[in-house]
Amino acid sequence: MTLVQNRGFRSQCFWLGFGGLLWLFLSIPVCASSQTLSHAGVFLQGSDAQGHLVPWRLPGSGGPEPPWGRESIPPQGTRNAFDRLDDQDAGRRVLYQDRPNLPSEHAARVELDQAWWYRIALIAGATLLLVTLLLLHYVRVSRRLRQEAALRQEVEATLRQQQEELVRLASTDALTGVWNRQKFKTEAEHEVARAERYNLPLSLIFLDLDYFKEVNDRYGHATGDAILREMCQRLQACLRESDRLGRWGGEEFLILVPHADSDRAALLAEKLRQAIADTPAAHGQPMSISLGVVSREPGDALEDLVRKADAALYRAKARGRNRVEVHRADGTPDAL
Repeated sequence: MTLVQNRGFRSQCFWLGFGGLLWLFLSIPVCASSQTLSHAGVFLQGSDAQGHLVPWRLPGSGGPEPPWGRESIPPQGTRNAFDRLDDQDAGRRVLYQDRPNLPSEHAARVELDQAWWYRIALIAGATLLLVTLLLLHYVRVSRRLRQEAALRQEVEATLRQQQEELVRLASTDALTGVWNRQKFKTEAEHEVARAERYNLPLSLIFLDLDYFKEVNDRYGHATGDAILREMCQRLQACLRESDRLGRWGGEEFLILVPHADSDRAALLAEKLRQAIADTPAAHGQPMSISLGVVSREPGDALEDLVRKADAALYRAKARGRNRVEVHRADGTPDAL
């Protein structure tokens, strides 16, 4: 049985049980004890210990004794009118005459049409019980819903974190923590299209870690990986929040510099070069980078920018490394 079916079954049992209890209460006969009197309109009648109907007369009431006997039922249409009923005694005390098996005077309760009031009180009590049960059921359901809502929020938060983690893993380089090639290419294409649409300046920096193959051969790949991570940390410390760093492949990295012409991008490249060259790596090996800078011209796509920046980087390496080369629109090289 599923959870929903189980809840429905329990709910049906609850309402069936409550309906049976209510029917039991309402079906209880209004029975008078042997000491209970009932008022039949204009005459009084009661029952003794064996349940036989017997006529009684209240103290102070006028009129003759009823003509019927102890074990007889008043004939149809027989009436015994009372001139008055004492307010203090009529409803509380009764005088038993010629009844040897009963005390001559006994406190009793007179029910003046109390069968109707008894049922009204019973219905009111059952209604109060129903309202109480409904309120308890509402409180229990509300508590369960709050618990389920809290659990759902917790599960949604966990799924959201896992989704964000998957997106991060799919868009970042596992070694350095910067954007991978696919993520950088996607974001850079958007920036190039936006710069082309609104005629905004945009520059690209292509950099390469000098002598990285010799570092791997001499100190091992673990040391080479550590140097790459350290270099990326230094680079990111010098970049603006709007600048984007991505690993293009191996020891090659690209930096997208929005809202910057070639001069501002060249100054940023020089700042990056000094940040890498001024401090040796953690293992004591000197580090240096070569950089190529290009600024977007009208009609340039991302592939054009990468090709021009790569050509400027090649010139920086050919001219001794650890330097910055800027690609100009007229094709003339410019070094810093």
